[in-house]
Amino acid sequence: MGVRSSYVTLIKVIPFGDSLFDEKIVYSDRFKTIFNNSKCLSFYQKNKKISTFPKIDGLGYVCLNDVDALSLNRYSYEKDTKYNDNDFDYYYGEDDDEYSHYGHPNDYYSFSLFVKNKYSKDDRLNYYFFELKEPLIVSAYKDGIKAKGKIFIHFYPFGCVTIIAALSLKGIKNLNQEELELSISKISPNKIKQEWEWRCKWGNMSLSDIIWNVEKRLNTSLFLNNYKLDLTSKWDKAYSYTLIDKKKEDANYGYNENCTKVFINNKLVLKNELTESPDDWHVRQYRLRTYWRIIRLQELVLIKKELYLKYIGYLDSEILGMRDYRLGSLKSKFSPEYIKKTTTYDKQLAAFIRYLDDVILSSSSRYKFFYFKICDIYNLNKLRDRLLISQEKWVEECSNFKNTLIKLLTKIISIIK
Repeated sequence: MGVRSSYVTLIKVIPFGDSLFDEKIVYSDRFKTIFNNSKCLSFYQKNKKISTFPKIDGLGYVCLNDVDALSLNRYSYEKDTKYNDNDFDYYYGEDDDEYSHYGHPNDYYSFSLFVKNKYSKDDRLNYYFFELKEPLIVSAYKDGIKAKGKIFIHFYPFGCVTIIAALSLKGIKNLNQEELELSISKISPNKIKQEWEWRCKWGNMSLSDIIWNVEKRLNTSLFLNNYKLDLTSKWDKAYSYTLIDKKKEDANYGYNENCTKVFINNKLVLKNELTESPDDWHVRQYRLRTYWRIIRLQELVLIKKELYLKYIGYLDSEILGMRDYRLGSLKSKFSPEYIKKTTTYDKQLAAFIRYLDDVILSSSSRYKFFYFKICDIYNLNKLRDRLLISQEKWVEECSNFKNTLIKLLTKIISIIK
């Protein structure tokens, strides 16, 4: 079995702060229109000039992804930036070869997960993103294998950023499955010893150095105060390859038996066996489109996972804090901190969690199947159950706060009388 094509995706999700719209974060003026603007979607749908969009130093403008924002004309902000549907190398920057059509942006962006949030009028609490107008082009080389692709950055107005490195591998036709998987395993920004030689517009450097430069520019451009992105979340990997059995080629029609596999964190998500012609453009395009839609679902699952972890930590901390205030001295119960604690509960957090579930429930059954399979890989359902328990305890503690406050006020009134 020979290798026909292979794609690798690295993805990292970085949520901001400890909760929704964390007050500790002070955004730069250029990004306040996204993260501090409850009408950010409406604003950028009306203002499509590039000059109105924020900019990341060294990476360029950040534009609205208007496929997920109820529009199909991607990058229609100015005439000279409108995308040409004949340019198939958008995603991987590939040369004009037999696989160049794999890079068509519609493979990724035609699959919209946008669902209007019926629980909130705040535009930020919807699942859509802003992104770099021009992704960062990267390339690498190792033992005759070339990797070429781009680094994308998605900015979610509810307070989250994802970094995605999409790579296409070349020079792999003579490899077997085991050799290919070994090469893929060595592509990671987490590895201390970088075995691939990487290159981008900043020069030759390791993949970890490229990512470090990206994260540094995000910190300096996004925030005004000393807040920094929490970079402790790990990188996740997905990859796909198609194996072709040349021994079973049909002499009359040129058809081969071949198999496409998709893995997330080395766990099989899809195995698709078809008999096709080597020149069947439509079948190969369908396979890559399916892969990219799986990546979209992986991104959603990872966002939910990171948000769940953040919110669990935040809620558990709030519960302990409120309990300490409630059980403290009478003097502490009249402090400004105590009064503030009695009103900390905000129903938009629970509503936003429900909305994120609606995002996938509105999609087709085919993609629900992949979504739940990816959820199993990350144990997302168990994490969600843990979050719901924390929410219930938070609501219970808030009600105890109100009851305690009423008792205190009643006692004060009786003393005055």
